Amino acid sequence: MRIWERVVHYINDPATQDDTLRIMSARVGVDVATYRKLLDGTWLMTLADNRRSFVDSHNIMSLYESTRLADASNVREGVYKTAQPVSKYLDSGLLSALEE
Repeated sequence: MRIWERVVHYINDPATQDDTLRIMSARVGVDVATYRKLLDGTWLMTLADNRRSFVDSHNIMSLYESTRLADASNVREGVYKTAQPVSKYLDSGLLSALEE
């Protein structure tokens, strides 16, 4: 996870973004200009963002709340019949184990 933090910084840093775009666009086989548009619409979460998303609240930015909403939609639309216990399968243990 600490490596991910470095990756996000590298991708978002204006000093290294051209290198990022060159690497990532080549990996998926699109030109740099196209990939730049894709990257502009992508939010890469830092460790701090992830920690905030793992707070169990009724805020849509909470992974718990957004998952509860998706679960309710799946039940309502008949994807499955019974609501799933969100708190049983979301675990912030790895994030909690890292120092701030």
